[in-house]
Amino acid sequence: MPEGEQENKGAQPPAQNGAGAPPANTAAQGAQPPAGAPVDIAKLLEPITTQLNAVTGELSTLKKDREDERKAASQRDFTNSITAKANELGAKDADYINYLAQKARGEKGDAFKADEFFTALKTNQPDLFKAAPVKGATTTGGAPVPTQQQLTQLETDLEAARQRRDAAAVLSITTKIQMLKANGT
Repeated sequence: MPEGEQENKGAQPPAQNGAGAPPANTAAQGAQPPAGAPVDIAKLLEPITTQLNAVTGELSTLKKDREDERKAASQRDFTNSITAKANELGAKDADYINYLAQKARGEKGDAFKADEFFTALKTNQPDLFKAAPVKGATTTGGAPVPTQQQLTQLETDLEAARQRRDAAAVLSITTKIQMLKANGT
């Protein structure tokens, strides 16, 4: 026997159909209708339609979440900018000014301008802001702020009173110097 025939001894010869080709896969034939049978497209599309609907629902949820996050970020940015500007201008209560800004923004919409809002607020409601120091204003409750010349004169008078050994004058001048220094120098 030739070598090739010995190897095929226990194996079955391949089955041949009428054209000489091996038979078609029978498992695949079970999934497909026989030739000429009507095809129910709705049944074939049902799993695809179900998946498409699920993905579409997830997509709309993601779009809504993204839009909500954009709105929240915009709100945070607005609040932060109003708070920063309020603090810069010396606001007593930045939260209340944020409330007023939100209200004005709701009324004016896109026409809201923060600079105009703060200008109007400082003009119409200055009590919401700390008073700015005025040049030349006193911080002594109305008492005049002593000048260096006045202090020098009192110190000269104090030295003269000490040399005279005038205890009453030393005490009086020392008290005046201490009061003047406490009031601003």
